[in-house]
Amino acid sequence: MRANARVAAASVMLAMISASGGARAQTTPLPAEAFANLPAFDHPHLSPDGKHFAVIQSSNGRSAVQVYPVNAPGATPIVCNSTDTLIENVTWAGNNRLLIQIRLNQRVNDRLYTFSRTLMTKPDCSDPHVLFAQDPLAGRYLPAPFFLGLDPGDPNTMFMEMYGDNRNGSGHVSLFDTGGGVSGGPSTRNLYRVSLKDGSYELWQPGSYFTIGWSVDGAHVAARVDMYKDRSLHVKIPLKDDWKEISSFNLGAEPEPHVAGLTSDGTSLAIIKRSAEGTRSLYPEDLKTGSLGTALFTNSAYDMHEALYDDASRRVIGVSFADEGEKYVYFDPARTKLQRLLEKTFPAMAVTMSSSDQDGHAIIVRVDGGSTPPGYYYFEPATMHASAIGSAYPDLAGKPLGTLKSYVYTARDGTKIPGYLTIPPGREAKGLPMVVLVHGGPDGREILAFDWRAQFLASRGYAVFQPNYRGSAGYGSAFTNAGIPVWNLRAQDDITDGVKKLIADGVADPKRICIAGEDYGGYAALAGAAFVPDLYACAIGVAPVTDLRRVAGEMERGLHSASLGVAYWNSRIGDPEKDRAKLDAASPALHADAIKIPVLLMHGRDDTWVPIDQSLVMQSALQSAGKNVTFVQLNGDDHYLEFAATRLQVLSELEKFLKANIGR
Repeated sequence: MRANARVAAASVMLAMISASGGARAQTTPLPAEAFANLPAFDHPHLSPDGKHFAVIQSSNGRSAVQVYPVNAPGATPIVCNSTDTLIENVTWAGNNRLLIQIRLNQRVNDRLYTFSRTLMTKPDCSDPHVLFAQDPLAGRYLPAPFFLGLDPGDPNTMFMEMYGDNRNGSGHVSLFDTGGGVSGGPSTRNLYRVSLKDGSYELWQPGSYFTIGWSVDGAHVAARVDMYKDRSLHVKIPLKDDWKEISSFNLGAEPEPHVAGLTSDGTSLAIIKRSAEGTRSLYPEDLKTGSLGTALFTNSAYDMHEALYDDASRRVIGVSFADEGEKYVYFDPARTKLQRLLEKTFPAMAVTMSSSDQDGHAIIVRVDGGSTPPGYYYFEPATMHASAIGSAYPDLAGKPLGTLKSYVYTARDGTKIPGYLTIPPGREAKGLPMVVLVHGGPDGREILAFDWRAQFLASRGYAVFQPNYRGSAGYGSAFTNAGIPVWNLRAQDDITDGVKKLIADGVADPKRICIAGEDYGGYAALAGAAFVPDLYACAIGVAPVTDLRRVAGEMERGLHSASLGVAYWNSRIGDPEKDRAKLDAASPALHADAIKIPVLLMHGRDDTWVPIDQSLVMQSALQSAGKNVTFVQLNGDDHYLEFAATRLQVLSELEKFLKANIGR
């Protein structure tokens, strides 16, 4: 798929800037399909020998894996046909096997569950094997088996981590324990040797009843991670006939600390934990003594986002974090130098090395401009040449898109709140109809990156405001915890203060503001309608939480009562019994009579995260109160809007509703 002529990286960048920034505004809006289509190029991964790359691409509105030869420009890719499953990731296990992580939703005993599996195929997508398909736990609501690496002594064997059933204890607690899954009973995480020939497997190392994860180094087990019922984390290393605990951490309601993997030199574990300033940081823990060394990465203002891994060794080589846009920090000087070079080549862009061959001779680079769709390049460090190989949204290439910029404002108590503002193409930031687009979580966050929803709204002439209210992740525990639990409504105040500042700045027309969001963002939209009734002209909730006590109770019933999952939900929402009055006071469904504006509700029928009942309860309450409400059921899709047809339906309904309520 490489271009016939190699293009210098700087020239590629100049062409990209010219195509996007130099385009003139057009009078006919871009078709909604151009934004609703699934990414045409996503998660590319080079084979270890650098001869092929696999990538997730859209096919008939659904995701499919396609495999390209690197040195055959114009070659037709091999396509692994998409089915009713959802493709989450693709990686290589050696040069001759692909591992495709798939997901599907199924109803069992009148309850909807999400199942994850790993499919192994040859690079031509033949000889497929669903790994662990015959395992007794395969029918349970459990994560897919996780690829840990190849056996250095046997090229036909890989190591994987997977839940197993070791009936030798009294039970354990997982991060989001389901009490044994759909069919009930205990489970733990074991290590397995898996054949790359036929997918057959054998137990390599059993976990204890408390095991939640492993770190391996080739064919050597480096450490085991257990979590006890008191939600304490215990790191253990293997001795000759036993295990030695080298450290323990109290988790409380948080998913941290946790073990990211081995450091690049193999002598330590990379531990993600909070620094003294409360930011998510990375520390080396000596495998012999358990002592923590000086932080590999810490930032007093921002949390690390993810650990970065070497494709070949699977060791931790760096981290990502976001100040405004995504940043990438590597611990190796050579990688650091290359990252800086790429950032200079693509100025003002978020640039990451997505994948490389085993020798580092070829790299796939991802570039995100915020106001331009993500693009991918095949880059050879030795020659400093790059070839464009794909775009996430090719139908938007060279088209006028909204201008995305940072917007920091001061909340009523003096706290600085970060946010982002997208201005429609060809428009001044003055007197615009505006959509307040609230992120989910509540502890998600927005960054300076391309957003298909925001860009669609901007293409229709709306300014888009995306605040990182208190409760958002990324700015340290104090900032996150200040907006949690939901019922304290501090996050809602932060959103309100941002809207009022945009009105005062003259950016937003005060009579044409709509608040919208998904998940917690949907809750915030409806809470805005109920508790700030004169600020907005309309509200849109997609998969919203509307009755806090009801959803908290449903989460408790779906999770093991002692699990970290319950602790997490209680911290974010509240205890359905102890906090009854506060939860009811903050639930939009219980205050429908206060809402004065039109409301649009949309919800996936197969949503396994926020039950569709949450929208139905809100619809019923609004109808009973004689309010203007429209409910749209999204059939065949789940919480995350996985299919192009659903995304198009959502955008079409948004466009129609907004035009009727805040359009010209």
